[in-house]
Amino acid sequence: LGQTGLEYSVLYPTEGLAYGQISFAQWAVAYARGYNDWLCEKYLRFSPKLKGVALIPMQDVPSAVAELRRSVKELGMLGAMLPSNGLRFHLGAKEYWPIYEEAEKLDCALAVHGGCYGDLGFNTYTVFPATRALGMPVPLAIAATGMIVDGVLDSFPSLRVGFLEGGTSWIPMVIDRLQRELEYGGLRIARKPVDYFKSGTIFCSCEGNEKALAYAIERVGAAPFM
Repeated sequence: LGQTGLEYSVLYPTEGLAYGQISFAQWAVAYARGYNDWLCEKYLRFSPKLKGVALIPMQDVPSAVAELRRSVKELGMLGAMLPSNGLRFHLGAKEYWPIYEEAEKLDCALAVHGGCYGDLGFNTYTVFPATRALGMPVPLAIAATGMIVDGVLDSFPSLRVGFLEGGTSWIPMVIDRLQRELEYGGLRIARKPVDYFKSGTIFCSCEGNEKALAYAIERVGAAPFM
């Protein structure tokens, strides 16, 4: 970090990307709290240049709200990671809205991350790179679509959400498919689909060698991409 001039690095889980698959809520609560305590003790207190993103047990929404608050206020984390799949409902569901309300109050970021491939149809591929190729962007498209069509991004206009490690090619697809449904008259949303990605509250990680990035920038501008 010193050699590159970076201010700090944000630490994400690896196997923890699959914690949405935990079906027993009490286990999920213990898992998240244990991980966050460990991350704080092992890394965040070791150096101010290491920042953390918390796990929050969305299997139990009141506990998730409390753990998000504790992680930000007491442990100094920057926000929380949302599992891209494995939960009972998609991320736009109203069951999770108290979490978004708390994140908005705390002025912290939430991030949806690929990396867990269960129940998407890709985990049955016999070649793992094929599973990873589709299993990273498709869950992000599902999550973003849910947040748009169920009103999360309208009800919490200052909520900042990142969609990470799935590239950018899924964004024009979501915009075009939702725009098509809007023109059919069956979709009711407050803004045009493209405007959600131009709002300044959605951020997407990109890779420097992906050819789709130029087109994504043409569609929504450069601001969402990092």
